[in-house]
Amino acid sequence: KADLTITGNGTMIASSSTLSMGGNAKVTIENGTFTSTGFIGISVSGSTLVVNDAVVNSQEQAFGVYDAANVTINGGVFTTKDNFVVGTNGTKNASQDRGHNTITINGGTYNGNIESAGYCACGIYVANDDVVTVNGGTFNITDGAGIVVRAGKTTVAENVVFNFNENPKLANGKVGDSRVVVPTSQAFVIDLAAGYPGYNAETFEFNNNT
Repeated sequence: KADLTITGNGTMIASSSTLSMGGNAKVTIENGTFTSTGFIGISVSGSTLVVNDAVVNSQEQAFGVYDAANVTINGGVFTTKDNFVVGTNGTKNASQDRGHNTITINGGTYNGNIESAGYCACGIYVANDDVVTVNGGTFNITDGAGIVVRAGKTTVAENVVFNFNENPKLANGKVGDSRVVVPTSQAFVIDLAAGYPGYNAETFEFNNNT
């Protein structure tokens, strides 16, 4: 239940998450560099995060969003070596509902890469009963997909940019814990075959404003 505003243009480095939020915290990041050398850059669980400008470098997710969290990203540069850049959790354990998250992206640069064999990179991963709105931003994805949707509601505006760099040896790969192979160099991938518990046929929605 803490309130925190980070205004200094300094650098935080950690082997795990540089910032881990839980318990209905409210955090605003104005600037700064956050580097996780071994895990998620910033973990947001059941809390509210606003990023106006920042640099996040991480081994896996730049932002991991769980448990009815609310995240707004207005600008910055976010780079991951593995997994996805921004996303949620589509846990198979139905008794642990990690969904009901709200993610709003208004701008920023999102650089997604992959190191794990058999997987592909992903810009935004919508895995649960989440509401994701992408009003702006540039997604530079190497060996991966722009947005992978498995549940919830996602809206993407026409000015969002997707750039792909493809290694010819890596045509496809998995995202998350699903065994479903996801095609790469695709701006949008809708994967209902994964059968995540957050999927509901009556509420599922994907809108591409182009």
